[in-house]
Amino acid sequence: MKKLSDEFHYYNLQGSSFPDDKDDKQDMRILNELENIDDDLDKEGIVIVRMDNEEEAKEYGIDHLPTLVYFEEKIPAIYEGDLLNEDEVLKWLVEQKKTATIEEVTDEILKELIDDHEYVVVYFSESFNFHENDLLTQISTPLFSLLP
Repeated sequence: MKKLSDEFHYYNLQGSSFPDDKDDKQDMRILNELENIDDDLDKEGIVIVRMDNEEEAKEYGIDHLPTLVYFEEKIPAIYEGDLLNEDEVLKWLVEQKKTATIEEVTDEILKELIDDHEYVVVYFSESFNFHENDLLTQISTPLFSLLP
């Protein structure tokens, strides 16, 4: 079966598991917010679709739903902001399209990229969270000043 990411240059996946009414309501609120920016996305040439296939989501490293994923050249970028903030979502999606970024990928996606492209460059690094680093710096500086 052909993957959806093969069919669209720009593609968004947003899915939700449906264990209870609370999740259904949250999912509907998010979908309404995404509908509000759909025309703006069309102007940018970005197609947005909904999908509820949890197995497909897992192939892209998605471990919780709902999640918004932007695909460019079959490489996914996962949105980590507030899905209920339509302005923030729109800004992020347009920025993804207009700027070049190096995306973090799963092992499966890396294998696909290597299979599909003659040349692939991979930057391997440890997981690093800039916000955690800022917090550690703020905490450790006063602590070190207490040492004799």
